[in-house]
Amino acid sequence: MNHKLARKLMYVLILSGIVFAFVLTVIYPGKFKLAMSVGVAISSTGILIGVLFIRCPYCHTGLNLRGFSPDYCPNCGRKI
Repeated sequence: MNHKLARKLMYVLILSGIVFAFVLTVIYPGKFKLAMSVGVAISSTGILIGVLFIRCPYCHTGLNLRGFSPDYCPNCGRKI
């Protein structure tokens, strides 16, 4: 998986987990724990994808998960 695609997928999953938990809590106030558990699970999946796949394709060092994708690897200096 491309690191740019993984970054987009990570952000989408984190945001959808937060929105899902909020919407489910508003619709079903009695199911707060269930809503939070599902939201945290979705967001955690996004973070796990980020940790596993946002890496330099050359030296396989993890890139910064925050912000945008860098143009050059901070470890080996090659163009990504």
